[in-house]
Amino acid sequence: MAEKSNRSTIEYTLKSKNHIIIFNEYLTGREKRIIKNAIWTGKSMQIKDGKGESDAVPMEQLDLPTDKTIELMVMSIDGSDKDILQRILDLRDRDYDDVLEKIEELTGPIATEKKDDGPENTKS
Repeated sequence: MAEKSNRSTIEYTLKSKNHIIIFNEYLTGREKRIIKNAIWTGKSMQIKDGKGESDAVPMEQLDLPTDKTIELMVMSIDGSDKDILQRILDLRDRDYDDVLEKIEELTGPIATEKKDDGPENTKS
């Protein structure tokens, strides 16, 4: 469940009109780090001869940054803050994609490394 905060939220009706989602308006720096590091939980990296070597990352872990982003950005679905990640994952695929598109509009691309400075509304 997403943690309650004093930050602004945005109400968004999915394009399908099937659900109303409340999003946090932005991610904090701490949350962005949590997302970036989600895939590496329990893994290690070593530098040998100037080259990085890391533990293998199981394929099922590749969705962890997206899952963590959903958990941090979605505050409620249709007025309920219960079991948000599982409820988002159970949406129709087009509704799920709509949620991810809205998150990316608010935060910039969901990725494990910095691509750009993000949209203007993420500035504090």
